Amino acid sequence: MLATGSDPNALDERGRPPLAFALPWAVGFLLSPVTERIIKALLAAGADLTCNDVGRALVAEADAMVCSAAEAGDAARLKTLLGVD
Repeated sequence: MLATGSDPNALDERGRPPLAFALPWAVGFLLSPVTERIIKALLAAGADLTCNDVGRALVAEADAMVCSAAEAGDAARLKTLLGVD
């Protein structure tokens, strides 16, 4: 995408920029090398965390995942989400 000169903040038909697809995979998890490269490439190309509130959406999604694990009493999932051994 970026190699062809695409805008790193271009919105899809639902109004989501590319970071909206990469960042949820990074919430509370160790980044895979591929996800890390994608996020770094998007940011280096000028991706904007404020574009269409992608940063705010990420925080809301992270909060929902952590609350869900805590409410379910799923200690293993909560530890994974929080990056705790």
